[in-house]
Amino acid sequence: MNALILKILSILVYISVLIPFICYAQFPSNSKTEALDKINVSEDQMNASEIIKRQLSLQKPNQEADIFLITGPTNRVHSAASVAAIIYATGVNKEAVGSAIELILAGADPKLVGNLMLSMNGLLPKNQSANITKFDQALESYNKIIDLADEAALQSLENNSTFVTIGQLLKEMRKAVP
Repeated sequence: MNALILKILSILVYISVLIPFICYAQFPSNSKTEALDKINVSEDQMNASEIIKRQLSLQKPNQEADIFLITGPTNRVHSAASVAAIIYATGVNKEAVGSAIELILAGADPKLVGNLMLSMNGLLPKNQSANITKFDQALESYNKIIDLADEAALQSLENNSTFVTIGQLLKEMRKAVP
């Protein structure tokens, strides 16, 4: 019972911290503005008939906005934008947010991509050894992405340099973990 209460309290605290950050996210439906980052996926990686383009602008208080142009199937674009807003609000850097968008557009499970990026964030704190808990979470998320991916998504992920690099990093770290 106490564990359940603690879990509920931690979720409420987490949500209360996220709300101010998410309020800064903007999701314009059709924008002609030039984006700072373009994240595109080729036609053969997309399994939906309707391809859309959305601009995602994320901003932390007292900082300039980071803008992403997301192009892909409707469901993946919306999932990518949602995951990007959440992980950005938790402090994940712009490059990792771009990587998350890229992996979701390639067909990876959005929830698992979010978990992977959150686990990778702070995995190697400055001047400290690796965080074993975050490593285990990252490795589990990475492996589940592979396990749950359909054939087309798996093919796309195998050709995705970001996903391959994350896998290589986790393999190297695995060698160092007792």
